[in-house]
Amino acid sequence: MADPMTYAVFRDQAVAELATNEDLISFDGEAPFLQQMRVTAPQWSSLLRRLMADQTVSLEVKLGALPVIFDLLPQELVNFTDHLNSLSLADPDLIQLVMLAVTNSYRASGFMKPGKVADTSVLDLEHRSDARAVLQRLAQNPAINAELLTAGQWLAPYAPEKRE
Repeated sequence: MADPMTYAVFRDQAVAELATNEDLISFDGEAPFLQQMRVTAPQWSSLLRRLMADQTVSLEVKLGALPVIFDLLPQELVNFTDHLNSLSLADPDLIQLVMLAVTNSYRASGFMKPGKVADTSVLDLEHRSDARAVLQRLAQNPAINAELLTAGQWLAPYAPEKRE
């Protein structure tokens, strides 16, 4: 599937229209560019992957663009999350993006109209073997908050076994 525009044009439009704060308080789920991408999310996947890996793009822009992935087919969402996890091994600041892909905290935003972000996440797909494998790799990521791996936490079932 061909990209809908060049990466440079995409990056510039994302920077101009999608930046949000790290706490997602200023996230604009109604941003026209975001909603345009959601309609045909698979067409934007390769550009989004490049954006997430682009070290010249701020985390705030990446946070504003990330919700498009929740409109991908389940296998594509899982693969995209695995890609983000791999990127976060080299850039631990990206772990926040991985966590959002896994949990989809965007959908809990009370200040946003319903339907502006798809209601799915990798955790919703944990019945799938590919999603469980990604969660296991996430649990091994050194950037993950170790508290999430303790008994009773949602990532604990995927924590690597302690070896002596």
